[in-house]
Amino acid sequence: MQDPSIKILLLSLLIFQLSAQSNYSNTIFFSSKTSYNISKPHFQVYLKETNQSTNGIATLNQPPSQCKAKQLSLLVRHGTRYPSDGDVEKIDNIIAKLQNLDLKAPFVKVKDWNNTFTLEQESLLADAGKEEMKSIASKYTSQFPNLFSSAMSKSGSENVEIISSEKERTESSAKAFVDGVSEEITVDVMNLNSKINIRNDLIRFYDFCTEYIDVVDSDAAQEKSLIEFHKFIAGPEMQEAAKRVSAEASLTNDEDLFTTEELEIIWLLCGFERAMKGADYDSPWCYPITIEDSLVLEYANDIEVNISKHS
Repeated sequence: MQDPSIKILLLSLLIFQLSAQSNYSNTIFFSSKTSYNISKPHFQVYLKETNQSTNGIATLNQPPSQCKAKQLSLLVRHGTRYPSDGDVEKIDNIIAKLQNLDLKAPFVKVKDWNNTFTLEQESLLADAGKEEMKSIASKYTSQFPNLFSSAMSKSGSENVEIISSEKERTESSAKAFVDGVSEEITVDVMNLNSKINIRNDLIRFYDFCTEYIDVVDSDAAQEKSLIEFHKFIAGPEMQEAAKRVSAEASLTNDEDLFTTEELEIIWLLCGFERAMKGADYDSPWCYPITIEDSLVLEYANDIEVNISKHS
C-alpha cells in the first residue's frame, strides 16, 4: 500500500504544546486530565480561525496558491472521557462527607450537586469528547477540502489510514472524527468506520515490551518508583494546599479537614465539570481551588503519572 493521503492516529496519551505568548496565568489546569477546551485558551476561536494568530496561538495558514496539499498526518489525543471507576468511588465518598459538614458559601452549593458519573460510564468517551473530535475534524476538513474529498470518497478511501488502540474512548474518538468530516463533506461514514485499524502494537507499544513490563510496570518497580510521589504528597506544599482549601470551605475541626486525596478529587471534579460543560463553567467544586493550589496538584499528578510510573 502506498503512503496514505490522510493518516490519523488516535492516542490514549496527552500531548500539549503551550504557547509562551498566551496568557495562562488565570487558568486552572488538570495535568493529564486537562481537556482540549481548557488546554488551549479560546479553543473555539482556535478551531474557527485559519489565517492568523489568535492570542499567541498559532493557527493553520492556507498554503501558497501555487502549492497543493498531497498528504496530511494528524496525531490526536482521545477526547474528554468520563471519570475512572476509582474516581467515581472517591466522588461518592467526598459527597457523603460534605453532606454532614457546615460549609461556607459558595462552596456549600456542592451539597445540592448531583453525581451523574456512573460506574457504567467509567473511562468511556463523553459527549463533550465526541464534540471535541468533531470540531477538530471540521477544522482540518475545511482547511483542506480537496484533499479530504478525494481521499475520503468511497473510491479513494484506500488513501485514508485511521489508527486507534482498542480502548473504547480512543476508537470512539476516531468514529467521532469521521462524523466531523461528514458534516463538512459527503463521505461514506460506515465505510470509513470499518477501516479504523486497531493497532495496540503501535499506539500501546509498551504493552508489548517485555523489559518495560518486567522492569518498569511490575508491582515492585511501581512501589519503588512512587517513593518521590509519596514524599511530595506528605510534604509541606500538598499539606498547605489541603489546609488552604479546608479553610476556604470553612472547615475548622481537625477531623473534618480535607486529606490530600480528598483535595485531589475536588480538583478533578472541577476539571471534569469544566471539561463536560465548558472551560468557564461555574462549578461549585472550583470555588475553593486557587491557581497556586492547582499548580501544586498538577505537580503531584505529573510525578505520579509522567515520572514515577514511566521512569
